[in-house]
Amino acid sequence: MTDIIKNLSSRIMPTADTTVYTVPSSKYAVVKSLTMSNNSATAQTINVTIGGIRLMINYVVPAKDSLVINDLDIPMIQGETIQVRSTEAGNNTAMSFVGFERDYVASEYPYVKLNGLVQATATTLFTASGGDWILKRLIITCLSGNVMKFYTSISAVSFIDYQLNPWDTLYVPLQRLVGNGTSILGTAVGLNNSLTYGLVLEKVVT
Repeated sequence: MTDIIKNLSSRIMPTADTTVYTVPSSKYAVVKSLTMSNNSATAQTINVTIGGIRLMINYVVPAKDSLVINDLDIPMIQGETIQVRSTEAGNNTAMSFVGFERDYVASEYPYVKLNGLVQATATTLFTASGGDWILKRLIITCLSGNVMKFYTSISAVSFIDYQLNPWDTLYVPLQRLVGNGTSILGTAVGLNNSLTYGLVLEKVVT
C-alpha cells in the first residue's frame, strides 16, 4: 500500500492547550515528522502530546530558531489527538505535523503504543504476546525541574541507563526485537511520578 503523506496540522502555536488534530473515524494515522519555527525575537516554551505520549514538556525553542524531527513514526487510532501549547503570549511560532492516514481494520492494525508514568521500582512496561514484536520508538520525558535517571531492560538485560535534565526528553528511534514472552521493564530514580514513557512497537509478520 502506498501511503499518501499529508499535513495533519499546520498553524501558529496556540497559547492554551489545544487539540490541533484528531484521527478521523474508521482511520488510523502515523505521525512521521514535526517542524517548529520560532519567528519571534524571544525564546518560546513548547508542550507537545501525540496520542497520549508526552513528547515535549517546557521545551525551549530559541528566538529565530527551528526544531525538526523527521523520524517520529508515532501511530494513533481513531479519536486520538495531537495537543500543543506555547507558554509565551504573542508568540509567532509556526508548527507543522506531517504523516499519513489509513483505514483502520483491527485485525490488520500492526502497532502497539503504550504510555504512562515510570515507577520508582522496576515495572513491566510491555510483555510481547502472540508472536515477536519490534520496538521502534522509546520516548522518556522529564516532567519536573529535577534531574532524573531512567533505567530499562529487555529480558533482564540492561538496555538504557540515562540521566535526564529538567524538562528533558529522551527520544530513541530503533529497531529492537522483543521476542514472544519477553518483557520490557523500566525504573525511574529521583522525584516520584516525574518521568513519563512512550513505547511504539510493531508486530513481526511471518
